[in-house]
Amino acid sequence: RVVWRQSRRTSRRSWKPEASMARSGPMSQRSDSSRGRVFALLLALPAVFALAIPAGFVRLSTPAANRYELQTLSMSVQLGEMDVDLIGTVHIASSGYFAALLADASAADCSLCELIVPERCLSRDERGLLRLTDSVAPTPEQSRLAGQLGLTHQLDGLPYGADRRFSLIADTPAEQLLPAPSSSSQLAEVVQTIRRGSIRGAAMSAARARRGPPPSQQLVRGLAWVVPCPELTLLVLDWSWSRTRPQLSAILEPLLRALASFDLRSARRLAFAQLLLSSSAEGGGSTGAVFSGGGVGARIEPRMKQRNMAAADALDTALRSAGDRDRIALFYGPSHLEGPSGIVAELLARWPGATIVDVSWRTAFAVELGDRPAQEQPVQRIERLLLPAYLAIDGIDWWLTWADVASETGVTGGWSDDALLLGAYVLRHGLLYWSLSRFALDWSGRFED
Repeated sequence: RVVWRQSRRTSRRSWKPEASMARSGPMSQRSDSSRGRVFALLLALPAVFALAIPAGFVRLSTPAANRYELQTLSMSVQLGEMDVDLIGTVHIASSGYFAALLADASAADCSLCELIVPERCLSRDERGLLRLTDSVAPTPEQSRLAGQLGLTHQLDGLPYGADRRFSLIADTPAEQLLPAPSSSSQLAEVVQTIRRGSIRGAAMSAARARRGPPPSQQLVRGLAWVVPCPELTLLVLDWSWSRTRPQLSAILEPLLRALASFDLRSARRLAFAQLLLSSSAEGGGSTGAVFSGGGVGARIEPRMKQRNMAAADALDTALRSAGDRDRIALFYGPSHLEGPSGIVAELLARWPGATIVDVSWRTAFAVELGDRPAQEQPVQRIERLLLPAYLAIDGIDWWLTWADVASETGVTGGWSDDALLLGAYVLRHGLLYWSLSRFALDWSGRFED
């Protein structure tokens, strides 16, 4: 805008040669010189901020029609004469992805990895770094999941323990890990989401994170349960009360297409990508916190903070014992690298002279869906009927529930059976509300490029 205004002023002065000649003295020359410095600064600003800390280390990219790629970020940081590669890594991906990670490790003088193993599988080298002494393999459940997705597990794709490139561990031994959240946390998360709403991440204000929604919003939310399809009503209310308007997740439409065409492998990959994106958006990102629930608010999970500090300490030890021109690579999960409490922020805080010199994205796995035919096919007819069918089933459920409540009240005059019916209704639709809030909506604005 400043450049446009200046061009307008210049064009206006060009029509008044006498005014322009009158202002051609030393003061005019100095103002032109100052103006030139201002323009040079404006032009340099994009370059200054181009390599700031990225918002996230994982994203969904759509490089072509009907092609969806889950990508992770690799960042190069320069510390004087030393180079540090911070490489976001997912645990299940294509074999080509792990081959590229192996090439990155080969180019580095020292590679540090994320891995939780018992202390009996570890030893310390002369620098004080943990070294893996045994080969490791994925559990049967992990191998089964990778097989269902048509992908490779990290412990199968990379030679952990059997190769020096993947033997140094920058993580916390299993015995020293802080206790994990209790098994009831998932149910507690659903209950808290029903009570306090699904707003989270950048869409939630600090006051709401501490105290929950105000009483007026609580009243309106309570009234939503007496109308059909309460989960959609609650989502609309959350959308209208959020600080930043969430959008539909970029994965929702291709996932519905994959399900409608019975392409189950693509549907599984898309759902897995959504899981990784949600984990990154809640685990690190702009808030630097792990969320215990949709509307509970932000808190730093102690176990994640402990592991981040262990990785930062190992990286710090490797840097202080490295040579002048050594290259060090750290392979870690995206949610651990990003955010104010992440490994990247900790590295830049410990080494003030660090400079981010390069960032690049790497495809972990891709999903390709068939082209939409020009003429309407049965699959497209199914897609068009999904929402009306959902609303119809939801409305029938609402009608039958309240009809049963009315009949039971008229026959017995008691509320015990009615409470059971209403409780089951709230639980059903509460689970739908919780699932849709996590799956169908993008609260962070980071799911797309």
